[in-house]
Amino acid sequence: FTGGTDKESVDGKLIRVEPDGSHVMIDVGREDWVGMGMVFEVYDRADPETRNLKGSVQVRRLMDTIAQCKVLEQDKMDPVLPGMFILNPAFKRGRTVEFVIIGRTLEPNLKRLLQRYPCRLKEHVSNTTDYVIRGEAPRKKDDIEWDDEPEGDRANQLEITVMKETDLLRYLGEERD
Repeated sequence: FTGGTDKESVDGKLIRVEPDGSHVMIDVGREDWVGMGMVFEVYDRADPETRNLKGSVQVRRLMDTIAQCKVLEQDKMDPVLPGMFILNPAFKRGRTVEFVIIGRTLEPNLKRLLQRYPCRLKEHVSNTTDYVIRGEAPRKKDDIEWDDEPEGDRANQLEITVMKETDLLRYLGEERD
């Protein structure tokens, strides 16, 4: 995943951490279009310039305005705490995300899968594109290489985040084994 969460604004925050540190509650839920299995990164600060990655959590129980998450990663000596901020690059609280998919995808139903979320799929990169998703299926003999893909060049010119297909699926909780 290139580009990155360093410049992203946060999507919410931790509102409670269980005493054993294994589960947390976050302040986003079903009404915000959060889905089961979504993964959020946890940061100590909202400011993109000074934040530090503290861990990650995955949605396990979903309610209208909050969700319970399992803590996937954290430093036991410097654990996640209430008030820390969450971010998922494939999710934008309160707005629709625009994706452009480039290349052949491993997940044959990726476009249909994305229709479950508040997003728009476009054919071409523009100023309104939030993310370019790079398909990871093996290229066929006649396929254009990523480096020669005009939409990839346009994304780089506009400084749009390019995300691998497997990263998108992980963030949405749709990871395939």
